[in-house]
Amino acid sequence: MSVNIALVSSDSALRDAFLTVAAESAEIEIADTLANGEELLRLLGERGDIDVVAVAAEYDALAAIDLVREIGRAYPLVAVLLVAEPDFPLARAIEAGARGIINMPISLQDAQDKVTSAAAWRAGLLAVLRRTGDPLTDRGKVVALAGAKGGVGVSTLAVVMAMEATRLGQRVCLVDLDLLSGDLGYLCSVNPRRSVADLAGLVGDVGPRGIREVLVDVPVGFALLGAPERVEQAEGISEAAIRTILNELRLHFSLVIVDCGCYLDDARAGAIDSADKVCLVLSGDLISLRSARRGLDSWERLDIRSAGDVQLVLNLDHRKREVRPELVGRVLKHEVSAVVPNAPDELVGEVNTGTLTTKRPPAVGDAVGRLLVALGIVAKRARSDSGQSAVELPFAVLGTLVAFLVCVQAVLLGFGHIMAANAVNEVSRVASVNYQSLSDGRTGAVEELEETARQAMWGFNLDTALEYDHEGRQVAVTVKVPALISVLPEEITSARAQAGFVPREG
Repeated sequence: MSVNIALVSSDSALRDAFLTVAAESAEIEIADTLANGEELLRLLGERGDIDVVAVAAEYDALAAIDLVREIGRAYPLVAVLLVAEPDFPLARAIEAGARGIINMPISLQDAQDKVTSAAAWRAGLLAVLRRTGDPLTDRGKVVALAGAKGGVGVSTLAVVMAMEATRLGQRVCLVDLDLLSGDLGYLCSVNPRRSVADLAGLVGDVGPRGIREVLVDVPVGFALLGAPERVEQAEGISEAAIRTILNELRLHFSLVIVDCGCYLDDARAGAIDSADKVCLVLSGDLISLRSARRGLDSWERLDIRSAGDVQLVLNLDHRKREVRPELVGRVLKHEVSAVVPNAPDELVGEVNTGTLTTKRPPAVGDAVGRLLVALGIVAKRARSDSGQSAVELPFAVLGTLVAFLVCVQAVLLGFGHIMAANAVNEVSRVASVNYQSLSDGRTGAVEELEETARQAMWGFNLDTALEYDHEGRQVAVTVKVPALISVLPEEITSARAQAGFVPREG
């Protein structure tokens, strides 16, 4: 199996020599050659398949040692080798975190042995971590949300996305990178004592302990890294610091959501550049559409993010708005990935009172869930929903069937009452005419009443029972209708009508 290796050197001759040696080895595959450490950190943030990094110390040994330390802190699972003269102190390299030294001038055997040994160390470490279920083996994804302009709802959308991703089983960290006016702490009903500025102030010492001390837990289940309380604290937050912080958060969370606000500076440019997915949020108005186009152009011009690698999110959508998803696609030449409805009844009160995380907004939450699927964050959502539907479907069918049977039973009872009323009227008429025969007990007189009751059923073969009271001059007809629901009492399925009659002169 080949080993992916990246070389950092400002000497083009050394890079060429390394490429020549690697070309002669079947075990070494050059992932990239880079001129400085900043380019290397960006590469490691974008790719997770780099096994070994070789750092050249040909001119500035101190800078090379510092870079080795920084790689070890930000990417502890990547094996680092120094490329240096034979007299370079090995103890110093090992103390910084290097796995060995490739001596200059570079030879095939020496380079192959050192690279193979470093790759074996990395493979063994990964195997141990996988057996113990350590989350360091799974690098989380970073999603950056940026606004086309102010007021398009980026912060609200970021909080709802964190809630929805947590509900769907993700380990989520929400980062407030709106450094001048961040309010995610207020929206989440928490008061962070420390902020991203505190982590940035740790320079190269960002680690698990620093992360734990700065993050604050939101009751619904995700963590929050707040924005600075004072605007002057934002001045010390550099692009390199943001990259390091996000890379460290990747190791502890499966999803890191970054609220970048609507302004662009070095720190937020670093977040947008290093994120796995970037969403540009705009609202349904022409000013927002124009701002989105300028933002995409500036990202491409500054080599921050290509327009084709940005997901467009149309927020606060309403059918009466002039800007519809089709128009956005035509103007920006890029399809809208998600449409989030304007639902003031779900959000306005909660946003104003800072209680956005107290309950799930159904319409907005469903739209954000679809966005997470489109981003590839919760690919299991479809399977989960289908499994839930499979469980709920039998109960839904059973409930519908029971409701249908109850309705049919009610119709049958009503029909039975109509039939009984019609029959008793006919029987009363016949009893009035044949009163004398009934009084004399003539054979077949009562049977004639019963036959009259059966004929009054309009051809329906329903079970009828006749009650005749000669002295009280009363008749009653009971009609039994079919029982569709066996749990109902038997008498519920009977309809009864009673009427008196007046004897007539025969």
